[in-house]
Amino acid sequence: MSREPTLIRLRLAPPSRVLCGTGLARSTATNGVQMKMYATLLILAAAVGACDKSNATSTTETTAAGINPPDNTKTNARDNAGAVTPMDQGNDRASMDTTQAIRKAVMADDSLSGNAKNVKIITNNGVITLRGPVATDAEKKSIEAKALASAGSNRVNDQIDIQPSQ
Repeated sequence: MSREPTLIRLRLAPPSRVLCGTGLARSTATNGVQMKMYATLLILAAAVGACDKSNATSTTETTAAGINPPDNTKTNARDNAGAVTPMDQGNDRASMDTTQAIRKAVMADDSLSGNAKNVKIITNNGVITLRGPVATDAEKKSIEAKALASAGSNRVNDQIDIQPSQ
């Protein structure tokens, strides 16, 4: 009649009983956490399953009223062909101060549209380049006037495009 050592029985017991002595507190807490995890996974699975994919639109489809989604292919091609981009901004103090002064003046003008306020202002080697879309000719002239007022001896290169809202 051989008696099995206690150590072996503990090794075969569930880890929660070994770590906690009696095992009641640990196994109850572990079961609660597991139940919460299973409940969360069940809710997420139900939410994903309930998604209606029949109304999904593709980016290549036309949107409401037959308007095509924005396409910047021509603008990107122009930028890759050597046009001045924000990466060309000069890092000298004069260039940064000039750009900052123009940007502050543009942002302070409440009559400008969101696109006009986002016009790129790039100053490098005494040349201020203005690029981007605006809604009207008046916005274009307003931004150019602000650049000229801050330009000092710098030259202003106006490349702003007028793109009326659709």
